[in-house]
Amino acid sequence: MALVSQTTTYFCPKTPAGNSARSSQPRTHFPCSNSSIYPSFLQPAPLGLKHSVSAFRVGKNKRLCSLQYGSTTGSRLPLVRSQFVQFQSSRAVSIPFKEDISSAKDYLKELERVVRVTFPDSARITYVGDSVWRARLRPVTFINFTATPLCDIRVYNEDSALCIYSDKLYLDFTGVPDQFKNVSLNFQLSGSLRALPQGVQAGRVKFEGSVLLKLGADMPFPISLLPETLLTGAGNGILDTILGAMESALLRGIVDDYYTWCKLRQGSEFVRASKV
Repeated sequence: MALVSQTTTYFCPKTPAGNSARSSQPRTHFPCSNSSIYPSFLQPAPLGLKHSVSAFRVGKNKRLCSLQYGSTTGSRLPLVRSQFVQFQSSRAVSIPFKEDISSAKDYLKELERVVRVTFPDSARITYVGDSVWRARLRPVTFINFTATPLCDIRVYNEDSALCIYSDKLYLDFTGVPDQFKNVSLNFQLSGSLRALPQGVQAGRVKFEGSVLLKLGADMPFPISLLPETLLTGAGNGILDTILGAMESALLRGIVDDYYTWCKLRQGSEFVRASKV
């Protein structure tokens, strides 16, 4: 795992000298933490450090803590580097049905209808223009912190497929330390949905598609001290829950909405024909 350049500085007071033989030696304690902010299992015990650089191992990863000395008081400022972690999840769907008089490929050109099926709660989806929709997902909890994700999704047709793409993610945090609000994120959502023949039977088709969700994040202290397997497991689970909600909505609603669209289209064509 690479260590990113961004750092967070934590200040610890110099330990008062005791009566021991080594009391004249300056001692540095690992970063102070506020128990009201960080859970107890993430608060490291104080460590007496002799050298200017100390390495801590958690699982297979090494975290570095650079110690800087003050020019007059001799106090040290531990600099804890954040840990970059990547998460990923994917889903695939295949939904068979009997094609009506209107083409299923033409239905996939109705971008707004498919978006509304995928995000059935109208209060959580808004059209912002230029084929972009802003989706407000349900709050997610990572370790002990909760945030509400918002992402801007571009929806378009390409090669007879409905495609989605997003690289813009916003996290609405409430009640968490500032260093978690400024976490650097690398986000990408991509997917496609097509209408394809199913077997050799006439009129049998299927909606077939896939979606991939990737997220990379700089985990700040003290989250960066947790084992990577714990972090990736929790993060992958969140992404899988998000994609699972989208998949469930498609499975429940897209075929019914296709038939509704067919009826509306037939009704419109009948009205136009009667006016001729």
